[in-house]
Amino acid sequence: MSSSRSSPRDDAMGSLDVPQLPPIDLSPNSFYVFSSPSQETIAPPSRVPSPEPEHAPSDPAPRYSLIANKESAGDAEQSSQDTKSRPSDGRARLLPTGEYHWALELSAIILSLISFAAILILLPLYQNKPLSSWKFSISFNTVISTLGATSRASLAFAISAYISQGKWNWFRRRDENVMVFDRFEEASRGPWGSVRLLWWTKLTHWIALGALSAVILVGFEPFLQAVITFSGENVNYTDSTMASHIGRADRLDAGEFSVFSYGHSEFEMPEPWGSFLQAPMKTECDFGAMAAVWEGLSDLSSPESTKAAFECSTGNCTWNSFGSVAVCSSCNDISSTIEKSWGQAWWDEDVVTLPDKLGHPELGDKPNYTRFEIPYLNLSMSNFNGNKSKGEYIDEAKASAELTAQSTYNPGRTLTFGHLQSLIYSFSIMSANQDFRLRKKKWEDSGVTATECALYFCTNIYESFVEQNVLQERVAGSYAN
Repeated sequence: MSSSRSSPRDDAMGSLDVPQLPPIDLSPNSFYVFSSPSQETIAPPSRVPSPEPEHAPSDPAPRYSLIANKESAGDAEQSSQDTKSRPSDGRARLLPTGEYHWALELSAIILSLISFAAILILLPLYQNKPLSSWKFSISFNTVISTLGATSRASLAFAISAYISQGKWNWFRRRDENVMVFDRFEEASRGPWGSVRLLWWTKLTHWIALGALSAVILVGFEPFLQAVITFSGENVNYTDSTMASHIGRADRLDAGEFSVFSYGHSEFEMPEPWGSFLQAPMKTECDFGAMAAVWEGLSDLSSPESTKAAFECSTGNCTWNSFGSVAVCSSCNDISSTIEKSWGQAWWDEDVVTLPDKLGHPELGDKPNYTRFEIPYLNLSMSNFNGNKSKGEYIDEAKASAELTAQSTYNPGRTLTFGHLQSLIYSFSIMSANQDFRLRKKKWEDSGVTATECALYFCTNIYESFVEQNVLQERVAGSYAN
């Protein structure tokens, strides 16, 4: 015969029903309040079982209840009934009339699309249009910038909410740790968190689309500012009230020549010239011409001070090309015409143009010299062989020549400017080599260079225009005869 015994503790625990927790709603707007049951609901079991009541048993209250609203714990029962009556098809989440909806986020997306569409309409509409066609008081740049900022900010707000909701959907379908929750939180706050979320998801989930959009929005406004550029364009005005003038010289006044009536002298010339008359003259140069010459030779002259006077009402003017008398300059290298010779001379002979004469009395051996010469120009330079003389006190007879020059007003006495009928002045220069000047080479082993330059009257064709009240001149061509 067998028997079993049960303790009063086991009987008391067996008489209690285990509460079943209701399913948890994980919608983003739910607020859960955990309320502990009252002391009357859960009573500590006694060792002696209490008699069962005769009335019908009632459902015990759950140990913990999840109430999905924002009310206090005292209204838990009423809130639980409201939660049960909530529609389960999800339509209330999208409609503004529902308790849990995305109306604000949808409005932000619509606002972003409208702003972006306005930008796409305005940019082609005012492409290549003058600024005067924009009639609003707010500038075109400001309007585009405001629309861009509105589109970006509203879209960023919707993306942030989308990523925040994504973490709840992620945890509803997967078992993850708290670090995953932190990744979603950082992604909803800024582009750096979105980059980390992109790297973590490897673009394998729809949540990566929102993170990628948040990263792209960083460069949206700078790119939008670079789209708009302004370029200037000249517009021709024929209004006679707008004056535009520029100074130019129509003629050159060389000055005044005065011949005195007294002091005439007549000289007989050999045949076939006959006789010629010599008379005293007085010349007075034109003040403007002399001022231009002195200004050109002065160190105080500058391109700004030599510009012509102008008047331009609009600040941007262009004149037709015109010709003006000018003084042109040109230089040519004539080193190839230099002839080199050697000889001997006494110390007291001319060191610059040593003559090839031996009529001087002999005072010992004549030193050797080397001579460079251009016979046609009567230009030469000679030095005794050896290094350049150096020192504070150099005997004039032993001084070294480094440069010689020759000038003429006759174009027929030049090598390269014989064709110029308007020649003003021509000069030729022969200079010693730099190695000889620095005592690196002896005179007989070094060389010389020769250059011929000229100043002459010419006609320049000028293209003059004013931009932002600054005169610009360009020589389109130059002619001389």
